[in-house]
Amino acid sequence: MKLIGKMRTCLLLSYLILSHYGLAQNNLQFKIDSILNNSIYDDVQLGISVRDADSGEILADVHKDMMMIPASSLKLITTLSSLDILGNDFRYETRVSYDGILHDNGILEGNVYIEGSGDPSLGSDRIPGVLSTSLLLSKIVQDIKKKGILCIEGKIIADASSFGCQPVSSSWHWSDLGNYYAAGAWALNIHENSYNLWYECDGPVGTLTKIAYYEPHIPDLAFENDVRIGKAYTGDNAFIFGGPYTNIKKVTGTLPKGKSLYKIRGSMPDPTHFFTFSLKKELEKNNMGSDTVFTLLQPDQYKYARKEISNYRSPDLKTLVKYTNESSINLYAESILRTLGLKEFRDGSDSAGIAALKKQLFSIGFDESTFTLDDGSWIVHKKSGEC
Repeated sequence: MKLIGKMRTCLLLSYLILSHYGLAQNNLQFKIDSILNNSIYDDVQLGISVRDADSGEILADVHKDMMMIPASSLKLITTLSSLDILGNDFRYETRVSYDGILHDNGILEGNVYIEGSGDPSLGSDRIPGVLSTSLLLSKIVQDIKKKGILCIEGKIIADASSFGCQPVSSSWHWSDLGNYYAAGAWALNIHENSYNLWYECDGPVGTLTKIAYYEPHIPDLAFENDVRIGKAYTGDNAFIFGGPYTNIKKVTGTLPKGKSLYKIRGSMPDPTHFFTFSLKKELEKNNMGSDTVFTLLQPDQYKYARKEISNYRSPDLKTLVKYTNESSINLYAESILRTLGLKEFRDGSDSAGIAALKKQLFSIGFDESTFTLDDGSWIVHKKSGEC
């Protein structure tokens, strides 16, 4: 996360010290105290707990019982727990289906459904072997054709009901929600629920930047731009304001002066609508019709009547976990968290996911009184000595 104003660092260190290090307890404590005596640590919140790996004896500590926010280290707990609960080989499935009557001439009097199960990698350019958004849309259209459907006289429906309609944690800050790292988790995600916004910054310092373009195209997305040109090499200090389902985004801050276009990333206001809108456009290019798009956020009692067209599977969970932690992707961690809720309680909300995660942690000996979970990505308070 970006930090505004005076930075307050919250650092959690938890080491397992093996006997071959050869450091006596008092010597180790002395060394740590000597390091922290430097004035650069005056404004730092620090918690250290060093334990013997065999006995559990505390060899050294600094504020070991202080409640802290370890930020994205929380992803390790979420993802490792998911491997225990779901298994290394778990894969998300995104199902394409239809209902109604399919006539011999290829006309479908019914709807086409894109049913999401929470796959955070769908349409991502990040993972080798995963179809990009454009290739995925093209593949879906070709699969529909192969099923004998040449014209759709119903709707294109995004079934995102397994995660419900609240895609972000209530604890997330308003200043984060428009930015890519705070993209919400829907049951039907696409393109990592983000877009790229390109700026022209070749002008006098302090003057207004100009938005060159953004991609991919999102219907009805608009920007109120108040981003100024900063000094060269000052980095990305721009913030996008506007949460889920909000199509008008306010962009403020500064971007460094330069002749090349500068890219920042934002979170899509409604990825499920973007998915169906884009699929409808792809169908229109193939003269296959469909009059409108729709998002389903509540369970459909007639779901059993749908007929499958195709099924797209994600990489296995161990691969998703690898990318979650290597690139610290909040979307992936939050999708995995909600999937734990579905697995344990048939509820894809973040609260159910947290309950499932707590259940798993309790089963392996964690004391629930020592931590408070708010999401699966970055917000948790706990005692540093209990990591």
